[in-house]
Amino acid sequence: MLEQGCIVLDQLRTVDKNRRLKSLGTIDPTTTEHVIETLQNLFAW
Repeated sequence: MLEQGCIVLDQLRTVDKNRRLKSLGTIDPTTTEHVIETLQNLFAW
């Protein structure tokens, strides 16, 4: 079953792959592009 969620970009943090217990899911390529663009805008000088 697929559940819809949200990404809170100002609350992202890095997690070591070795500490993950399980994968929570994936995001589609369009959403990935949108996330990257938003992060670039947030951290642009």
